[in-house]
Amino acid sequence: MASRLVREEENFLLNHLQSKDVDLREIATGWFESIFFDILPWQSRHGFLNGFLNRNPDGGRAFLLKFGLSVLRHRRNDLMETAESEKLQQQLTGKMEGEQVEEVLNRCLTSQREKK
Repeated sequence: MASRLVREEENFLLNHLQSKDVDLREIATGWFESIFFDILPWQSRHGFLNGFLNRNPDGGRAFLLKFGLSVLRHRRNDLMETAESEKLQQQLTGKMEGEQVEEVLNRCLTSQREKK
């Protein structure tokens, strides 16, 4: 499901990552298994958990997918400008700054409110 969503929403970015031999499925699996704690600074985890636990009747699954898509959208320009596979991997797995997380969370929560 996540692969299909990314293909529908961010096909151009997905093609770029695939052309550089970056396996987004492997990276996203790491994001989901750690509920994004591997890329979130500790100060931002409360806001993320609030969105994950309190706003979703599906147990948070849709929130995880939307958050992952929001991370990709937030990093899209930098990812598209990067030609080296190793740097792409670092950008996708590196910690986000607090204000970046707030922007991604706001984008994700706004998209959830629009769907209700």
